[in-house]
Parts: sequence; structure tokens; C-alpha cells
Amino acid sequence: MLSKIMRWFIKQINILIGLLVLIIGLITTPLPIPIGIPLMVVGGIILLKNSYQAKRVYNKARKYLKKNVSYVMSFWIKFENILRYKKRLTPKGRTK
Repeated sequence: MLSKIMRWFIKQINILIGLLVLIIGLITTPLPIPIGIPLMVVGGIILLKNSYQAKRVYNKARKYLKKNVSYVMSFWIKFENILRYKKRLTPKGRTK
């Protein structure tokens, strides 16, 4: 019985560590030190290894993107075109 409780406790500590590393990665992403994204990846891996809910959310997002990748890509292409038109329409002296 004690080993079951200890396994549960260790799993909860691992989930907490994963969340902490993920949050630190999110905070350090805008810094000039290139450590934010690798920290987010490590935190995500720790969460996916220890949390059933995180696995479910990840799999749902993967399935959604797999089905709707053409829709997402068409939206991105439209967004890129809007940015191109904005660049054409703004005078060269203005930065906004």
C-alpha cells in the first residue's frame, strides 16, 4: 500500500515539475537567451509522460490539426497576404 501512495506522490511531483519548467520556459521565451523554447519542450515532455489529461489534450489537438491543417494553412496564407498589402499601401517614410 505504501508503494502505491509513493508512486502517486512522485507522479504528482513530476507533474508539478513539468508545469514549473513549462511556465519558466514561457517566461524566458522573449529573453535574448535561447533557452525558453527548449524549456517548454522539456516541460511538455515531462507533462505528457506523467499526466493522462495532458496526453488527451495533446492527442485531440494533434487530430484537430491533422484534419484542419488545410484550413489553418489557408488562414495563414490569407494573413500573409494582408500583411503584404499593408506593406504596399503604407508610404515608405512611415513605419506604422
